[in-house]
Amino acid sequence: MDQTVFTLLFSGIFGVSSSLPLMYFYVNQNKTWLEAQSTCRGLYTDLATVYSMDDVKRLTQALPGSSDAVWIGLRKSWVWSSGEAVSNYSHWKPYNPNEGNAEASCAVLTTAGWQDWYCSNTYYFVCFDGNDYNLLLVTHFKPTFSCFPL
Repeated sequence: MDQTVFTLLFSGIFGVSSSLPLMYFYVNQNKTWLEAQSTCRGLYTDLATVYSMDDVKRLTQALPGSSDAVWIGLRKSWVWSSGEAVSNYSHWKPYNPNEGNAEASCAVLTTAGWQDWYCSNTYYFVCFDGNDYNLLLVTHFKPTFSCFPL
């Protein structure tokens, strides 16, 4: 199965450092929320965490037009996959989360906002890598350049 991964770089917040740029990865493989989380944790850091409207705008603009919804790292009791509480910012679609539906306990990002949905459904997903990519060692070996994270 072919897998396409798009890398998106933009500023965000992770852990104790508020100035780290996060690397976001759109993965076009249909997986359940738990499978997507496992894939993200195995290859990157975790499912995407969103801290601001700017984050949401960049994510939705970067998604292919065919993506109606993608898994993000939000799950009941509406905490991020990493265990962090949702900050003061949220981007719920109107009438969401639907607390009357206990089965809808994972979140997707749509162009209209976050929506709670069944964790067993399959969607493409967005991961992030929380490694520090601020500093790169660039070395020149004729005729190519190589970059290595410090």
